[in-house]
Amino acid sequence: MLLLSCGGDGGLPYTPPAPTGWVSIDPPAVSATVCNEVLLSGEAFISPTFWHCCGGTAAEMTAVTVTWRNDTTGATGTASQTVQTGLLVPLYDHRWTATVPLQMGTNRVTVTATGPAGLSATAQASIDKTGPSFTLSGRVITDDGAWGIGELESGVRVDLSGPVGATGRPASGSAQGGYTVSCLPPGQYTATPASGALPFGFQPAARTVNIVAADVTGVDFEAPAHRLSGRVSWASSGLPSTAEWMTLGGGTSPLVRAVNAQGEYGLVVPDGTYTVAPSDPLCPGCAYVPALRNVNVLGVDVGGLDFLRQ
Repeated sequence: MLLLSCGGDGGLPYTPPAPTGWVSIDPPAVSATVCNEVLLSGEAFISPTFWHCCGGTAAEMTAVTVTWRNDTTGATGTASQTVQTGLLVPLYDHRWTATVPLQMGTNRVTVTATGPAGLSATAQASIDKTGPSFTLSGRVITDDGAWGIGELESGVRVDLSGPVGATGRPASGSAQGGYTVSCLPPGQYTATPASGALPFGFQPAARTVNIVAADVTGVDFEAPAHRLSGRVSWASSGLPSTAEWMTLGGGTSPLVRAVNAQGEYGLVVPDGTYTVAPSDPLCPGCAYVPALRNVNVLGVDVGGLDFLRQ
């Protein structure tokens, strides 16, 4: 009979090996950049002088701390850590990530993993910041200012063309719609909002801005649009059903979005006639009442588009 235990040495009748440790840095996506920061990642291991297999944060489960230091600037920080757990291998795939700020020139970064007994290991990488860069930001909102027109709710993005191409992802939700694009070298850019699923009439259709020596804010867009919303519940209990995907038809192409943890959904759309239908991708034969709803959005929000899962 196999006995498994989480925590400590698990009560297994053997002598643990001598402590060892290492940390690695994945090859950076770039070795030279104009960005003001770089995302680094890698793996870490300190031999199991302590295991807390199945609960808490990665640092708590492994008792390992991963930190970074930009040796060029003196800036320091603590990396984010993740670890996987399994039945036969209690802990594995100990990963770390860190966003490290850069200054002009060569930046030498040291990453250190430290264990509970003081054992440590280091790895290093060099990143060259080759020029200045700035951010461009703004909002995409409904023309009455009530809602942000976000990527998750409406499939909207803001495309930038200029010295480099980039894409902004507007946030969703009430009074949101904010987006920020970073790592932009100086130059003239054109920002164009777009949605592949819905025919928004954005005003203005595009904006041209010059980035010279500072961040640019207030690159805003608006469109006549309103929110349709509802909830999916279990017919038997009235509790929220959270496995659903909502399909919005009637636009230039279907828009598919998941409900939240309360079984609720909300979509910001231009005026028009639409269909809304729930489905569970893991249960293609599951039934809902009604199976779909027809809705006409004309100048006002439309709520109460609810469904019961049978």
